[in-house]
This record gives sequence, structure tokens and C-alpha cells, in this order.
Amino acid sequence: MEISLEALRCPDATRMMRRAIDQFLETDDNVLKLSTIEPSMERNIKAFIGMESLPVSFTSSARPITEDDQRAWLEHFDEEDFEDVSTINTFTIQR
Repeated sequence: MEISLEALRCPDATRMMRRAIDQFLETDDNVLKLSTIEPSMERNIKAFIGMESLPVSFTSSARPITEDDQRAWLEHFDEEDFEDVSTINTFTIQR
């Protein structure tokens, strides 16, 4: 399962992350890949997993934001939503 939070920022990004993990746990999938530009997401994922005692682990990787990413986001977001970040972090959450 792969979910992109695009240019969502907190608190919306955190709400969507929680929903995504909850939905993932209701499926038979073993891996969820969650991509986001929100810098606090690693901390938020750790906190959510810990508070809910979820039977998962996660790793992260990052890549630079491209002009293609920015063009796609402009359809749904204001440039100020992503102008202060330079990476997209992908969190791989596994059962």
C-alpha cells in the first residue's frame, strides 16, 4: 500500500498519517509506504506507534523535491505550503 500526503502539513498531515496506518492495519498488506514533506512526521509516527502499541516497525528514506512535484502540488496547495522544505520523506511501515 502506498500513500502520498503530497504537500499536506501538520496538523492535517498527522491526521492523514493516523488514518493511513489504521487503514493499513485493517488490510492483509505487510508494507505501507507513506510519503510526506512534513518535517515532524518521523516524530509523529514514532509517537503514534508507541501510544497505540502498534505491532509495526518503520524505516525512512528521503529524496529532493523536484519541479515536477511542485507543479503537481500547485493544483491543490499554495506554494507557501512547501516553499520551506526541500525533501520528501518516505516512511516504510512493516508488520
